[in-house]
Amino acid sequence: MKKLLMAALIGTMAFSITGCKGEEKEVHDISINVNEESEEAEDSADATADATENKSVDAKAIADSLLSEISYTDQLSAVDLDTAKMFLNFADVEINEAYIYESSGATAEEIVVLVCKDSDSAAKAKSAFEQRVSEQTENFTDYVPEEVPKLNDAVIITSREYAILSVSGDSAKAKDIIEGAFK
Repeated sequence: MKKLLMAALIGTMAFSITGCKGEEKEVHDISINVNEESEEAEDSADATADATENKSVDAKAIADSLLSEISYTDQLSAVDLDTAKMFLNFADVEINEAYIYESSGATAEEIVVLVCKDSDSAAKAKSAFEQRVSEQTENFTDYVPEEVPKLNDAVIITSREYAILSVSGDSAKAKDIIEGAFK
């Protein structure tokens, strides 16, 4: 299994090196402010706002929900962080937890849920996700053009120290799952 996964990763990296320039894409980039309050409720909700701001979000549960509640064309397999660092540019990102699922390489589908050290690292992870989607779009444009719409609708969400990437055929469902975890 590890040899198959490594072969798929090497194949993906080979396509990224030889990929052709792709078309413009639209990435769903959402930053969630879990501390939004209406003006009327501001004074009376200080304690609630503090609790929401410090609310712990279960990153593994988000990844598991994305994996189980969305239908994928390909089988997604768990990838450890060290392996993921080979194809995701996390050089400057300080990561406390990572839940990463990749396709075999035949599709662009993937899930990456990170708990970073802080919001600055989450912002760096967001940049790495944007770069990944751009590179994958270039790779799949000639390789498997049917996958490009998934990349065009990639969901990238950051909130506090959390950074999440979901590439699937159901971006609306992915957004619902992720946003629901922060409520």
